[in-house]
Amino acid sequence: METSVPVAGLVEEVSFNLAGAASRDGDSIDTRDWFGSTMPDYSDNRKFGFPLLDGAILAPGNANLILQLAVPTFPIAEPPVLAFSNFQTVGVLAGQWVQFSFRVTARFARLRVTDTSGVANNGIYLVAALRGA
Repeated sequence: METSVPVAGLVEEVSFNLAGAASRDGDSIDTRDWFGSTMPDYSDNRKFGFPLLDGAILAPGNANLILQLAVPTFPIAEPPVLAFSNFQTVGVLAGQWVQFSFRVTARFARLRVTDTSGVANNGIYLVAALRGA
C-alpha cells in the first residue's frame, strides 16, 4: 500500500470581515484530489482517505465555526454541483484563539464562519490545513 501523503496541504489562510449575523464560506475541499493523488483528475489511481482538518481562528466578536460536508447533486458535472449541510459546530469566543481539529469523513467539505455577536465582526483570522493521520 502506497503511503505518499503530503505532510500538510494548506487549505486556507485568510483575514476577513463579517457584518452582523453574516456568514462566510471557505474553500471547498475535495479529499480525493488531496489524499495520495499521483495523477491528474479523471485518472484511475486516485486514492480516497479521511484526513484531519486542523487550524485556529481568532475573531474580535463571538462567532460559530461550522464544518460542512457535501454530496454532489449532479455527479457527472465537473466541477460537481454540491449540496452542503452542517456537520459540526464550534463556538468561537470574542478575542480568543480557538483551535480546532475535524476528521473530514466525506469527499467534499468546507468551513463556514457565522457571526453570532450581531455587530460588525471585523478582522477575523482563520488558518486551516489538512494532514494525514
